[in-house]
Amino acid sequence: MENMKNQQTYLIENNWWLLRIFASKTPLKTTLFVAPLALYFLISIKESLSFSQVMACFVVGILWWSFLEYMIHRFFFHWASYLKKLTYYIGSFHLYHHRIPKDQRVYTSGIAPAVFWSVISINFFPIFFTQGETYLISLVTLLSYFTYEFAHYHAHVTEAKSGYLKFIQQNHLHHHLNPKVNFGQTSPLWDIIFGTYASSDEKKIKLKKEFLYVEGTWK
Repeated sequence: MENMKNQQTYLIENNWWLLRIFASKTPLKTTLFVAPLALYFLISIKESLSFSQVMACFVVGILWWSFLEYMIHRFFFHWASYLKKLTYYIGSFHLYHHRIPKDQRVYTSGIAPAVFWSVISINFFPIFFTQGETYLISLVTLLSYFTYEFAHYHAHVTEAKSGYLKFIQQNHLHHHLNPKVNFGQTSPLWDIIFGTYASSDEKKIKLKKEFLYVEGTWK
């Protein structure tokens, strides 16, 4: 599999202009484009929500994004890695990132995915929630998405010293060493539920730091 990945070419390698839409070097660049979307969600909440409604919306939004994060990463980004035609298109950004994790151009997903997930949320949640609750859940989902973007970016460019940031960093980098486990970036919840969680090997990660981190930034 590793040899196939090394030989595989990806869509972005022949069309680097796609990075302007589907990727960016830092999450800050993406924020500049998507911040108006977050503001739109906020001002669209016309109804008064109780404290319990607000808390429920936050829980639903966070869980919803963590579930999306896991499912997209596991079943879409890593889908059909042996089928070169599909991998050429689908794996362009993520599998390319696995092959060259020090290429900062694909560290974050850009504006298009954020808009796509937001459209899904706006159309799905009115089935179960009021309009105001739907906009708040969509806002929390969007904020959770950016938490994911920042977490992934800093996992590759800084070294977390302790606590939860170090845990999710090691958890993600272990995924780079074993792509069949640890699909959750911000939480191991769904990995644990679906049996794809594996404890990270910090010593092995340090041995691979020249491959996993941007040169000169991880110390």
